[in-house]
Amino acid sequence: MSRRPIRAGLLAGAAVAALLGACRERGASPTSTLTAADTADQMLVRMTTVVEDAGQRKNAVAADTAYVYEASQTIELRELTVEFFDPRGNRTATLTGREGTYRMQQRVMEARGDVRVAFTDGRRLTAETLRYDQAAALVTSDRPFVFERPDGTLRGNGFRSDPEFRDFTVEQPTGEQRDGQGMLLPGQR
Repeated sequence: MSRRPIRAGLLAGAAVAALLGACRERGASPTSTLTAADTADQMLVRMTTVVEDAGQRKNAVAADTAYVYEASQTIELRELTVEFFDPRGNRTATLTGREGTYRMQQRVMEARGDVRVAFTDGRRLTAETLRYDQAAALVTSDRPFVFERPDGTLRGNGFRSDPEFRDFTVEQPTGEQRDGQGMLLPGQR
């Protein structure tokens, strides 16, 4: 047997290795980042829905875009508006935010990004995040907030409140009064 087939095989193997080595530079390649739209079971544009409890309207939720995840029963919302109603069906407040998450089983809504709540009686609340637990009848935030009322402004680094914002606990409260008579904190009588 001659040595030529072995040399030819070695030369061919070296050529293939050189070609594979040259293919390592890929240039531009797409990212592999998954977005909400890539993994959602449904995507809704200009979504609106009404949340009821025992046949009573509690909230009306609207969003520019909603991503529905059926397995986790979660809805991710973009540019959201939530209206809140009292037991008689009267609107009591309107919340807006850049994004939010609604967990259907737990009946928990979290709003994030420039969250603003305008109450029909003139009060206003601003925060970066706000969480509403419908089953517990509890509104919370663990971020700084500003609560404006006709008699003054209350600030803090988080709070827990009933949905009507009549009785709540504030973390590190500060504020100003407008009428010179002093300002009662919510829950004080």
